[in-house]
Amino acid sequence: MNRDSETAKLILEIMVTIIISAIIWYLAKIAITAASAGLPIDIGALIDALIMLVGGYIVVSLLSRAVYRVVLRTSGEIAASSVRSAIRILGIGVLLAGAAGILTNPQAGLAIGGFIGVVAGLATQQVLSQAVAGLVILATRPFRIGDTIVIGSWDPIKVIEITLLFTIGVNENGKIVYVPNSTVLTTRIVREGL
Repeated sequence: MNRDSETAKLILEIMVTIIISAIIWYLAKIAITAASAGLPIDIGALIDALIMLVGGYIVVSLLSRAVYRVVLRTSGEIAASSVRSAIRILGIGVLLAGAAGILTNPQAGLAIGGFIGVVAGLATQQVLSQAVAGLVILATRPFRIGDTIVIGSWDPIKVIEITLLFTIGVNENGKIVYVPNSTVLTTRIVREGL
């Protein structure tokens, strides 16, 4: 299966999940409204929150899988796993904030959303700083693939790849070395052989 058909399949899965969730929500809303007229609690809000959580989780899982596959092709396993985890954390946070807003009041949803935003920001701070550093390195090009460089006081490495999160090189012993781009950007770099 080629990349385009995989991407089309994932987009179709996401759209079908959203449509099925909307249909279930609509049918449940009609049935629950009629059945819960005399009940003291709002069953409709509970059903809304439950459908949003289940459908939303499926959409977040499919979306994180799609982004994982894209990042895997361009930046490798480590970066892809980090981005997938960040999307899942943010998606689940949004879902929990939405459920709190449905079940209690909108202010509770905003408060929980703000808290989860802070937690997600702190959890993804390292990944985001590495990604920004990777963009700076790719834009300024202080070294190129094939250059031998010394980062800080480490042993020299020959650069074999520059990804969004890591500069990858081979040391004198033939071992592959992954250096986080945030470290590369904030440390002295000496290019050898000029």
